[in-house]
Amino acid sequence: MEVEDYLGRSQLYRRLKSGPHGHLVSIQPGDRAALRRWLSVLREEGAIAPMVPPPLTPHDRIFREFDAYLLSERGLAPKSIIRHLPVNRRFLHEVCPGGADDLCKISQGDVTGYIERHARDWSPKTGKAMCSSLRAFLRYLHHQKLNPCALADCVPSIRGWKLATLPTYLSAAQVRKALDGCDRATVMGRRDHAILLLLARLGLRAGEVSTLTLDDIDWRASEMLVHAKGRQRARMPIPPDVGAAIVAYLRNGRPKSSCRRLFVRTLAPHVGFASGCAITQIAKTALDRAGIKDLEAKRGASAKTRNLRLTAIRSFFRFVSFEEPEHSSLIQRVLAIPSKRHDKRQVHFLTRPEIEAILAAPDRTTWLGRRDHTLLLLAVQTGLRLSELTGLDRDAVHIGFGAHVRCVGKGRKERTTPLTTLARRALQAWLKEPVRKGATSLFPNMHGGRLSADSVQSLLRKHVLVAHQSCPSLKAKRVSPHVLRHSAAMELLQAGVDCSVIALWLGHESVETTQTYLHAHLALKEAALAKLTPYERDKLTASSQTTACSPS
Repeated sequence: MEVEDYLGRSQLYRRLKSGPHGHLVSIQPGDRAALRRWLSVLREEGAIAPMVPPPLTPHDRIFREFDAYLLSERGLAPKSIIRHLPVNRRFLHEVCPGGADDLCKISQGDVTGYIERHARDWSPKTGKAMCSSLRAFLRYLHHQKLNPCALADCVPSIRGWKLATLPTYLSAAQVRKALDGCDRATVMGRRDHAILLLLARLGLRAGEVSTLTLDDIDWRASEMLVHAKGRQRARMPIPPDVGAAIVAYLRNGRPKSSCRRLFVRTLAPHVGFASGCAITQIAKTALDRAGIKDLEAKRGASAKTRNLRLTAIRSFFRFVSFEEPEHSSLIQRVLAIPSKRHDKRQVHFLTRPEIEAILAAPDRTTWLGRRDHTLLLLAVQTGLRLSELTGLDRDAVHIGFGAHVRCVGKGRKERTTPLTTLARRALQAWLKEPVRKGATSLFPNMHGGRLSADSVQSLLRKHVLVAHQSCPSLKAKRVSPHVLRHSAAMELLQAGVDCSVIALWLGHESVETTQTYLHAHLALKEAALAKLTPYERDKLTASSQTTACSPS
């Protein structure tokens, strides 16, 4: 391609050329990729000097050899190799900052400690991918005799449940609305319409659509060859509507190009998409254009959920502000995004009769009943969070003088909560129960494993239904494990305990968080009202008459 031809078709070049003289033109989305392509064309034509590669760091040399090992010895695809790089780069930066000379010093404790620190940084699926990348890198170190220990075997597995949730999907009407939103009078509209049909009708992955070539389509047999995951190849039939959309794009939309990819860029250079991310973006744009908002409408995300995700985004961009200060203008715009306001409801809590009704519901003649009674009693007395309650081990309870329970709460902060005489006796009796299958958890399930959050919510719901018979007021309340925590805080507040002490008791980061319980404490407001001197009706009437008769 001629340099003049490329510059003439480049939107980036036209925008830079037509920008106001002496003023910096703002960078738009996609400009960096366009600029990289522009520079690569200029280098190929010899218009500018070849790019000088930056000097290799010690870690870069390690990863270059690791990439060659994965490509030649393991047979991984380049896209799969790229996914291993960020995980292992963070691992070496934290565990082995000295470079190749310190690779032999990596021990089993370094590996397990790193995973324990970062396993909860992402979702379980991302954590499993992290462990997989670390295993591949540690196998390479042992294979190349850079580390004498086979450390890949000590990488633990992160538990994940497949098919634990129902997949999200679009209705037929929503798919049709997204397809109708493509303007098939334009080149881009015909291309996007064909892409969306391949996704919706054949269920192809985004990466599979982006790698389709002209040679993969057999028009006589009406089928196409799909390059699937794991280097597998599968033949798929071409429905009539999909075939018609592809033909319309090839005849009246696809630019002339030597690239054999089926779908190419509409702007020069007319090459295939770099990855499936472009196909994903085309689908997202079509859904936004059709007014299909998945986050709020379909998933039912509340304003609190949006604000929580916005907090995570802000945290990331604060980190980026130190790493990439040249993007400060964009970072400041992101950090300036305000949180969405939402209704703040009063704290829900249980009264003393309601608490006693729930504690009396479990059948303490059975093992499960005694477990549930002790768990609920400990929750309502200590105010532990659900995760803190299910994470307790048997050795976290001290029954002797100064009885207390020790837990690790939010922010990895360890705290100690004292026990009442009733709770101490209940725990003392519970610890004498036979241990189920060597369980170390304080409240195990029937199989000796740790109770999940769903299990605790289920057993609480069951006992609340039983307590409805003796305490009808529970029928109007939605009782969750966190409501028990609120009830413990209100019990302390009604006993006259200071808010700062309650904040320490509950493990709050700030006393301001504990102030919310003051709004729900009606008795405290009534006591403050009782301290006021009431107005006497006779004196108030006489004072009003005197004021009315006095000369102005």
